[in-house]
Amino acid sequence: MQQHGLPVVNTQESEEYRRLVNEYQIGINVQNGDSKDLADKIEILYNDKTLREKFGANNRKLAEEKFDRKNTYRKIIEIIES
Repeated sequence: MQQHGLPVVNTQESEEYRRLVNEYQIGINVQNGDSKDLADKIEILYNDKTLREKFGANNRKLAEEKFDRKNTYRKIIEIIES
């Protein structure tokens, strides 16, 4: 949902992705398998429009910078040619 500019509610255990969520401030990490933590984090986002908008905008920016083929292909070509 990055390209749509929505905040992430992450339940993955991948440390790399959890770090990405924190570093780029694209959403909230949830303890996997903890339904109370999930409900609490969803409630935080539900009650805080400013936070939702911030995370959503950051997520959109991240998608454009890191995952847009126009940008990533150019970087791959630069690496290959150097």
